[in-house]
Amino acid sequence: VSALAKAARTESKQQRRFDFKQKGGKYHATGNQPQNSEVNLLWCKTLDLLDCMESEGVLRDSFTFSSAISTCGAAGRWEEAMHLINTMKADGDRGIKPNRFAYTSAITACGNSGEWEPALKLFNDMKLDGLQPDLVSYNALIGAGMTANQPEQVFGLWDEMLQPNKEKIAPDIVTLTEVIGTLDRATGKINRDRADKVFSDAVKLGIILRQDSLDSSWEVDLSGMSFPVARAACRFIFCRLVEEMKKDKVQTVRDFSLITGASRMREYVREVLRDELNPAIYCVVPKSEQGTLVVKEKVVKNYIDGHL
Repeated sequence: VSALAKAARTESKQQRRFDFKQKGGKYHATGNQPQNSEVNLLWCKTLDLLDCMESEGVLRDSFTFSSAISTCGAAGRWEEAMHLINTMKADGDRGIKPNRFAYTSAITACGNSGEWEPALKLFNDMKLDGLQPDLVSYNALIGAGMTANQPEQVFGLWDEMLQPNKEKIAPDIVTLTEVIGTLDRATGKINRDRADKVFSDAVKLGIILRQDSLDSSWEVDLSGMSFPVARAACRFIFCRLVEEMKKDKVQTVRDFSLITGASRMREYVREVLRDELNPAIYCVVPKSEQGTLVVKEKVVKNYIDGHL
């Protein structure tokens, strides 16, 4: 059962990575996403094993159920995952209780199917059972919120993770990517402002644009970011530049370089700079560096002057 769960998780991750690249680094998740046939086959084999163990009188312990629920998570079989959680609770007198891994896997199953309410209920039930959600649990619920288009709830979870806690749970790059991906898809100025706050928080936490990275005041690498995160990064970078100029932290204006890679990211960033920033920022692609956008000194100065 454990081997099947591991194989299902691996296959699901590979499929999601492929889908992500096919969509140009954008999230277009919607509920009830179809899973590939390989993951479904692994799930069916897992179900057969559980039935076989029961019919032959082989004790199914917490580890067995947790592994099976993990396969449900990879396959998006949220109803089956909920059923297994309830089965574990019913067998509590035999020492079989849902653990954090089981709850998290069930939340993932709900998330992959766009089922927000069941995912949130599982998260709260985990707390009621005395189990403190960890980073993986939070990311699973945030992923469910992203799939189900729940920007307000996802933003609230981000703020919740920033609060001091005994377990020292803090967001990571996965959290950041999914929270901003959710807010970026939502409409309205409030969600754009939320995305900007989240990105700013992430910079302060050292999740992104780290001070010990190769990024500098005049060159930033966006190539490893998702499109929504890169979009928020563009707003943050030039807002920060204006603030530094106001505080006299920047004395001389220079050309600004954005490393994007010679991919769709380059044209996407170019569109963001031109269409979303005010005044519009136009950039060039050096012949010798096709994976870099350069904002000339004059354009940078014009943007700064427009905000001073």
